[in-house]
Amino acid sequence: MLACSKGADKAVKRCTWREPGNFNSNLSALTWTAQLILFDFVCFQKQDDEDGIPDLLDQMCKKYFQQMAETPFGHVLQWRLYLFAASRTSLTKHQARWSLDGETVDYMGTKLHMEQVTQLVESEFRQAHSLLYDELLFRMRDVAPIEAWRLHDDLNVDDYGASWLTDERNREILVGTHDALLRQIEERADLRQVFVRLDPNGGVRLCPKAIAIYEAHVQEFLKMILAPISVPSGPPLRSPELLSITYINTGARRRSVFLWEKMVMIYIQYSKSQEQTGEEKDNIRFLPPAVGNLLLTYLAFVLPLRQAFLRQSKPGALLSPYLWSKLGGEVWRDGMVSSCLRRACIRAEVPQFQVAWWRQVAASITKEKFSAREQANFDMGEIAASEEVEDEADLAYLTGMSNHTMPAARP
Repeated sequence: MLACSKGADKAVKRCTWREPGNFNSNLSALTWTAQLILFDFVCFQKQDDEDGIPDLLDQMCKKYFQQMAETPFGHVLQWRLYLFAASRTSLTKHQARWSLDGETVDYMGTKLHMEQVTQLVESEFRQAHSLLYDELLFRMRDVAPIEAWRLHDDLNVDDYGASWLTDERNREILVGTHDALLRQIEERADLRQVFVRLDPNGGVRLCPKAIAIYEAHVQEFLKMILAPISVPSGPPLRSPELLSITYINTGARRRSVFLWEKMVMIYIQYSKSQEQTGEEKDNIRFLPPAVGNLLLTYLAFVLPLRQAFLRQSKPGALLSPYLWSKLGGEVWRDGMVSSCLRRACIRAEVPQFQVAWWRQVAASITKEKFSAREQANFDMGEIAASEEVEDEADLAYLTGMSNHTMPAARP
């Protein structure tokens, strides 16, 4: 009975059975909430003895919060296992259909030609490239792009703040990049007029309004680079995974942006699978060279200037290690990814889609166009057509796109 929910449409209210994966998300929300409550309780009990927190937390979890426990959440965890098993065998109501020539995919009423995928990526790349060089780099002359094939990286270094930017082997290539834009502001009269102001004490400071405008350009660049990073590199990551990408090591985790085999590699771990297998899954994506080099150039030149801007208002503050974040440290909300994809589609004049739709279509493209050997590089079961749609906006979007069951995919 719990699995039966009333889904309200703008026109019709109907009672439908939840898909196993989607209903599992409801249990997941209860589980995470209970974990927070349990952790809060343990911290309160051990507020005078923080060293005792791990032991008490372990005791409480074994007693109340594991699959063999005869407790409410013990049963919830058991049901999650049943639902994971059921979702693997459930038949999908909506499948992608391919045209006879294999060039157009149709999913839930939206058709996308393979050339339009390229059109989307190229359109966003061109605009991101122009924005970076014309606005963020102040149209500097003779800017040498930062190219992955020339750089070195140590994938095992775990020092705080470390990345390819701090690798001594890259010193010659990166020389001058850390203050290149500040020097442009100091040396060019047009930039001094925009950025430099005298304070009441006779000193010099940077104009807050100019900083805000520059940061707006940064955010626009990050929006435009999102599609070239997420679309062509393989089956797309979920929004939380994509927005968890970090460019430097932090105290808690290693970065996500690496250089490997002369390419930019994105490496993140998918923690959702931990509840099923006890282990995190690796998600590895390689960026197209042009996209990767554009990202590296942004990181090398623009981030030092943003750091200087931040410290004027917050002395001693550090930029967020997350790629998609604001100057004050706020990481983008998950819904921003779908919003960026929609706007990118409008700019590129291709059919509009969001993350949930593209994940399904990308899985179909991978199965249709890639060889079995190539597909082995991705966890196709994890991107199954019956996968749960957790974001309410994405769920509403997919529901609104189709009011009927699509015919099965072509043989």
